[in-house]
Amino acid sequence: IKNIIRSKTLSTQLEISRGLIRGFQTGGILASDVFDPEIMGRFLALSHLWGAWHALQWHNIRLYFNPITTKLEPIGYDAEIREYIWNKGLNNFPAGYPLASDLLSDEKILDSYKRNIIRITQENKDDSFYKRVRPFQRKYMRILHKEYPFLAPINLKKLSNRMEFKSAKTQNYSKKYKIILRAYIFKDSKNYVLELANPIPESIIISSIKWVDNDTREISDFLMESFIDYPIKLSSTKIGEAPASIFLKIKNPTKLLSSSVEISAYVLDQKKSKRIIKPITYNPVIRKPLFSKQPIKNLLKKYKFFVFNKNLKLITFKPGKWTVNDYIIIPKEVSLMITEGTEIQFNPSSGLISYGPIIIKGTKKLPVILKGMENYNQKKSWQGIIVIDSQKLSEWSHVQIKNTSGFNIDGWSLSSGVTFYNSDIKMNYVSFDGNKSENSLNIIKSKFEIKNIIIKNTISDALDSDFSNGTIENSRFENIGSQGGGDGIDISGSQVMVSNIYFENISDKALSVGENSNLRANNVSFRNVAIGAASKDGSKLLISNAKFSRITEAGLMAYVKKTEYGPAEITAQTLEFDLTKQPAISQKGSKITIDGIETISKDL
Repeated sequence: IKNIIRSKTLSTQLEISRGLIRGFQTGGILASDVFDPEIMGRFLALSHLWGAWHALQWHNIRLYFNPITTKLEPIGYDAEIREYIWNKGLNNFPAGYPLASDLLSDEKILDSYKRNIIRITQENKDDSFYKRVRPFQRKYMRILHKEYPFLAPINLKKLSNRMEFKSAKTQNYSKKYKIILRAYIFKDSKNYVLELANPIPESIIISSIKWVDNDTREISDFLMESFIDYPIKLSSTKIGEAPASIFLKIKNPTKLLSSSVEISAYVLDQKKSKRIIKPITYNPVIRKPLFSKQPIKNLLKKYKFFVFNKNLKLITFKPGKWTVNDYIIIPKEVSLMITEGTEIQFNPSSGLISYGPIIIKGTKKLPVILKGMENYNQKKSWQGIIVIDSQKLSEWSHVQIKNTSGFNIDGWSLSSGVTFYNSDIKMNYVSFDGNKSENSLNIIKSKFEIKNIIIKNTISDALDSDFSNGTIENSRFENIGSQGGGDGIDISGSQVMVSNIYFENISDKALSVGENSNLRANNVSFRNVAIGAASKDGSKLLISNAKFSRITEAGLMAYVKKTEYGPAEITAQTLEFDLTKQPAISQKGSKITIDGIETISKDL
């Protein structure tokens, strides 16, 4: 080191060498720009062929800086060729040698590595390697035995066999890849695009892309918006990293109706591995969130009917009649309040999305009304309301929700007019009328307290509780499921208590208890429904003081719909039946008990 310090030239070369290595370590410089790719590839090939991995441990690495090429060259040192580890790493370098993997992720070094494995092993044919190396080993074993008399020589025959096996693997390495190219066709805004991605740690060559007629098999040129010069080379993808894609705009997309695309591709230096790949129809990358959250200042600028209290973090609708033509998105930790006498009409492609609580305070004389637009006595639908992950309780009183349709944003849909997800809610005197989606009200992973609500005139279900706990009191459910299959209250994975509830004109089940739920119902009336109350899939229903009138299928049912949950149970007391087809039906294994007497179960 003293000689290097004394020499300005050598000191400079040492400084450059260290800088190159640091650039390689940080990923700023390609391995082939730091190390001589041909010599490094040859060094890695010999290390792998002979199982001499010990030379690749960081403390054994010796490098020479070539002042002409300004590249670092490896010097073989402390290789420690050991027969007992030869069976390891025949296909890849063993774990614990990350340097080898990093170097071989460089295409130039990898290319040299493969070529030298094939060259070295071809020179080994007809035992030439054994014949050439045996005298060399004998000479040095005589010297070594003077100090290490029991040192065994390397088994050159086994080493030769190992080299031939590795050579065969290298010459046919493309066979180990089941898929060498991912190809997709999708529509991105106005254009149809062909996406090509290389998922393997080898370069891929695309020799042609053609249209093939589905009927005649006639082949024609596949034209792009920009000129393509074949062959197309797709760089390798490092193990553990996502492949990069190239995107080619299709010039004549109408051919997709009558023809398919066929791509000829092969692994670099493996032309015999050529394969025909047919792209699949796929979806474009979404480059921005579906719900673009806006800063408060943008909301206030866009919606003149908003007033913001900075201290309370509260946005308030000014009282009056307002029209909304877009999605209103309330950010997290901000509350939205709508007060008495406010009427809001929403465009069919608009709705309210909030990450904070929504407070609606109407009165009996001046309720808050949220509805779709009305033109020439025509009532249009609007998408509805979602409250997501609110940390504070939402409270609604004296509210009318009319003609919701559920959300549909850029292909994403939510099949409920009003949804509370992981957001607790209290409701009193709230009505839902004319919902055109799967659920008028859906409560998911939340606590709720509902009083005096009315849900009517739906095409499907009224209230759906999923994995939630709560109570429903003094409420009415009317004209539910006009398009068939509508339930009044449907709970899954929930714990719910209902009391003083009236159901009329329910196309399916008035009370549906499923998926390990527990429901207590007291003072419930059913009129003109298909099934009064059903317990299924490991659920328990306790029902008392219930009246059943004009029941077309059964007053009570207990059965299994999803076998993974097991049988269901109903315990009932003080029931009245009028014009009911069957008071109770229970499937074998499930159980219905009325006033202490278990009904007879049967196969369903």
